[in-house]
Amino acid sequence: MSESLHIGKEALKFSSAHFTIFSATEAERLHGHNYHVQIDLWGVMDSEGLIIDAGEVKRIVKRLCDELDERTLLPERSPHLTFGQEPNDHIEVRYHDRRYVFPRADCRFLPVPNITIEALAHHLGGRLCGALREHPKGGSVKRLRLGVEESPGQMGLCEHTL
Repeated sequence: MSESLHIGKEALKFSSAHFTIFSATEAERLHGHNYHVQIDLWGVMDSEGLIIDAGEVKRIVKRLCDELDERTLLPERSPHLTFGQEPNDHIEVRYHDRRYVFPRADCRFLPVPNITIEALAHHLGGRLCGALREHPKGGSVKRLRLGVEESPGQMGLCEHTL
């Protein structure tokens, strides 16, 4: 038998710019979202009645959200983008007939093929799994689901087994 814990606090959020790529020639315009993250954890309760300290999970997820907050998110595994170095520590991004130049400090490169809510959920869920594997009480967590909501009613979900 396993119990579950749901965490969906308002503080677990980030605001980022992105554009979703649909093909080699079709993509959204650059725009932004106020993303919200929710987590469900399943595991075995200890003698104190805890699967894991929810406060610790919130701190981990908040740190992950802060890494993406107020950044332009770029998919480093996209076959449709090329990246170049510009003077003054700027990055050039080319897609089809578009050219963007961003300050490098304002960008976050993610190891995903596209910036979608599904890919963000997979990325953040994997990072949370890694952090829980290193946590002293993380062994009691057996499975997690992480959701990234970009607007009310639209969320990407990813499940991981630990």
